[in-house]
Amino acid sequence: MKKGKDFIIRCLHVTVGMALVVQSLVAAILVVAPFYQEEVYLHRVEQAILSVITLLVFWQIRRFVIAFRSNSIFEMSVFRSLRYITILLITYVIVDFIFTVFVKGNIQFQSTDILIADIFLYYIKPIKFYLLFIAVLSMLFSYLIKNGLELKEESSLTI
Repeated sequence: MKKGKDFIIRCLHVTVGMALVVQSLVAAILVVAPFYQEEVYLHRVEQAILSVITLLVFWQIRRFVIAFRSNSIFEMSVFRSLRYITILLITYVIVDFIFTVFVKGNIQFQSTDILIADIFLYYIKPIKFYLLFIAVLSMLFSYLIKNGLELKEESSLTI
């Protein structure tokens, strides 16, 4: 069973490492890319911001995988990494929503004559709820790690 777990952790470590390298390249290209056309400028800025946030998320996931690989899962650094992942994912959703709805302004407001449908179509639909769900799961795991850390400290004090 240990060999299977090690194989899965190594595969996960390699995958996250490759994603980190690819996202680093994308962020570097977007930061250096020229902004000649004004209509592309906001799109490039959005891509650069979201790429940096994604890069930070992959970095925190990498730290989590390394801790999991070394069997030191109940550490304060793991708790912090999961909390940072939660904050970064929520930031990603907010930035994406702001650029989609307010900054780009390319939404044609064609009213459906039903206020609730308009609100849903233009303001709720662009929200990436799957990232919010992952952020909630990350927060839940961080609380589990924190409780495990407290139990670990209590058991080390008990003789």
